[in-house]
Amino acid sequence: MESRDYYSLLQIDRNASIEDVKKAYRKLAMKFHPDVNTDKDAEEKFKALGEAYSVLDDTGKRRVYDRTGKAGLTDPYPPVYRPEEPCMGKCSGLDALFKRKSERKKNITAG
Repeated sequence: MESRDYYSLLQIDRNASIEDVKKAYRKLAMKFHPDVNTDKDAEEKFKALGEAYSVLDDTGKRRVYDRTGKAGLTDPYPPVYRPEEPCMGKCSGLDALFKRKSERKKNITAG
């Protein structure tokens, strides 16, 4: 089975509730369960549905998937840039701390 969007696999909208995800999964899982469906691709479809369900039913995994796709779920080095953080590290005060430390080093080596 080709790699498809989890929402497409479960035939739901991106804003579907957790309950909608469960209903869609149960309906499709019954349809493609290998014990019920003798189609040669049924087992593969059933596994893909399970994978989609395991992500979309978990709010944390779903948030990552919505932001980064499947790669975000398996990438051991997730992206550092997070657009929802408007200050981009400048709000933390670390830049001022490093600046003071750098100035102290200059004074010590100059003096």
